[in-house]
Amino acid sequence: MKRVYIALGLLAAIIALSACSLSTYISVQKEVTAQMDHLDSLIEREDYETLAEEAKAVSEGWNEKEHLLIRFIRHQELDEVTSTMTRLPMLAKYLDLGELSAEINHIRVLLHHILDSEIPYPRNVF
Repeated sequence: MKRVYIALGLLAAIIALSACSLSTYISVQKEVTAQMDHLDSLIEREDYETLAEEAKAVSEGWNEKEHLLIRFIRHQELDEVTSTMTRLPMLAKYLDLGELSAEINHIRVLLHHILDSEIPYPRNVF
């Protein structure tokens, strides 16, 4: 009977850890999506000096978030977001606005895709 309780305890710990990691990712996704929306609004307002500063700040902030997320999300997907994030400051600095907007939207899609693959839907579990 002790083995059943140990197995149930381990199962509860795995479920709790999974729920915690999912909620952490959701909060990071919401924060980064809000930052992408802010960058889009700066492009629309044509505030290019602030755009370059904010793009650099977002890119640097992502590095800290990546170290948190890398513990429980596949590296390949995070690496793709990271490589896209590193392009943002230079695109903003040189005012390549079309490419910058495309990369911002690409980051949104990648973050949504990661969330979709991390939620325990039956298609993700089995």
